[in-house]
Amino acid sequence: MNRDAFTLFFSRPLQRASETTDGHDDWANLDRSKVKQVMFPFGMAALGLSSPGDHRAEQETLQGFAQRGLRLVLRMNPQDCERTDPNTARQVIQQSGARAVIVHNEPDWDPVRFGMKWGDDWGNNNPNAARAYAEMLRRWGQALSNLGVQLVAGALAMREWSGNTPALPGQIAWREWLAPVINDLYQGWGAHYYNYDWPVGNPTPWASVELDVNIGRFASWLHWWSSLSHRPIWIDECNLDRGPNTPISQEFRMRACLGKAAFCERHERGSRVAMFAPFVSNGFGNAYPPGMVMTDPVCYDWVRTFMEGR
Repeated sequence: MNRDAFTLFFSRPLQRASETTDGHDDWANLDRSKVKQVMFPFGMAALGLSSPGDHRAEQETLQGFAQRGLRLVLRMNPQDCERTDPNTARQVIQQSGARAVIVHNEPDWDPVRFGMKWGDDWGNNNPNAARAYAEMLRRWGQALSNLGVQLVAGALAMREWSGNTPALPGQIAWREWLAPVINDLYQGWGAHYYNYDWPVGNPTPWASVELDVNIGRFASWLHWWSSLSHRPIWIDECNLDRGPNTPISQEFRMRACLGKAAFCERHERGSRVAMFAPFVSNGFGNAYPPGMVMTDPVCYDWVRTFMEGR
């Protein structure tokens, strides 16, 4: 992985300290980090471009990214894919200056569109889910072709990767439907990685695959995910998850993410990684555990350390 592929994901328009309830400053965090690339929801970019008078925060966020010369990745959520006209989507992508678009997100955790819910295996309860998702990816891949941007197929939900993982049959069945479409129309495949822990402070995690169980699991996961298609991996979500009863500091979360990014940068198993984004740099936590949000400025001091190669 190239270090410049490290990406901050802002799930809401960026705010100054005077605008936030806890006093954090998204713009200061972004500037402190020294990243070269950001990710932003497609739907919010569309609001900022189509009706800037009513959505000034979204418009100013896009302008702020452009003024800083940042590369922009847009992420389309399931609602975007369902409700957006393809011609409108093409206009948003072109006007925003995005260099990549991630299409959809976690179809195997989508009871409305694909009949799947968290805890299902990959399709035994709905054998048509993978085929329906592949057809949707094909429609969008064809609609967004020839725009000069990289198209990335949305990630499947992260399934536990540990020694006590139950059997989850069906992932290869999904791969059999999705890989031909992804290899034909997309330049990448999204991936999500959540785990329990990481040896924060280990100066050489990329050399410790056999010495630490968490590093070994991540290395094995990278090896496995790289085998599923001929396209690079875009890790658009990464964090720690020990459950709601085990709080983890924001600083520890970010340092754990940076440890995985360092592994991807320096170990051969990370050579297929085209983007790495911790989840998440701002937001309300209404669609995910609020503990995932990382707004503490110290997190972005650590990001700067990584970006500067220190």
